[in-house]
Amino acid sequence: MLTTNQKNTAGFSLLELLLVVAVGAVLILAGLGAYRLVSENNNTNQAARLLTTLKQQIQQAYQGQSTYGATSILDDLVTLHALPSDIATTGSGDTMTGKGPFGTISILGAGNSFSMTFNDVPKGACVRLAQQFTPQNSNDFVSLKIAGTTFTQTSTNMTQTQFMSSCVDTAATNDMVWTFN
Repeated sequence: MLTTNQKNTAGFSLLELLLVVAVGAVLILAGLGAYRLVSENNNTNQAARLLTTLKQQIQQAYQGQSTYGATSILDDLVTLHALPSDIATTGSGDTMTGKGPFGTISILGAGNSFSMTFNDVPKGACVRLAQQFTPQNSNDFVSLKIAGTTFTQTSTNMTQTQFMSSCVDTAATNDMVWTFN
């Protein structure tokens, strides 16, 4: 037969169980937050590499030509096998789009320049990607448009603060369009 003291020490109290569950929940939430941050940073780095690669591939594919054409350059890159392997494309011609780290990517030629559009970019990634290509670090930069705000070669407001105010918190409205020569 068990004594009174033995009965009380046989298991966990309700308070102890609640405390263990609460600590577990806090650890899970912290892990999810860290995962999201790491995931967004990885996507931002992937998008920056993709922008650089696409720009170089486009300029190399059209080297010596007077224009970039009026159709989707993605279609030409697919034909030339010059599209990075991590972009899945849909459509063809001027309706071809690619799938990048944050959403759709489209590339169009317009005379002696071409534009690359990334759709639905989160705010943190938007600011970092905006700083990737500016007149200071890309001599073929023509313009960057973020959610309706346009920055050009002669813009004096291409600062991190300005990018932070142009990139909005709702990712669905952060469409970024780079134009290069």
